Amino acid sequence: MELIGHKSAALLDLWSLCHFFVGVAIGNFVFRGSNDGINDGKNSSGRKKNEFFTLFIILALAYAWELLEFRLEAGDGGEYIAYWLQGREYWLNRLLSDPFLVLIGSMFSRRFQLLIWPARVILVAWIWLFAFIFPHSMAYL
Repeated sequence: MELIGHKSAALLDLWSLCHFFVGVAIGNFVFRGSNDGINDGKNSSGRKKNEFFTLFIILALAYAWELLEFRLEAGDGGEYIAYWLQGREYWLNRLLSDPFLVLIGSMFSRRFQLLIWPARVILVAWIWLFAFIFPHSMAYL
């Protein structure tokens, strides 16, 4: 196992950064949606429960995405998608690193709200760059 390297052998890969940016970009939506009624007289324990539930929802979404990635890597999305994904992710990357980077990104967005829109722009540029310009980035990085 490597700390940083190819997705099939490393804890962190090139796309782990993308997971962090996803957390920043969408984490604020989830927090905002769950905190609409937070100031309606709830005590601090109610707020904490709501925040833990929100973090649980973000983790559940991250793991749902990892399950989808797993199925696409297995060929359920077609041969072209499986070829583009270039093999399977290392299991620790899939189960630990990527979901927790989404969670950390969402907590980052809560603390540094000024960086949400730059993270969204970076995320869109990232996906466009590695989906259309360098489509086989997963084979090399």
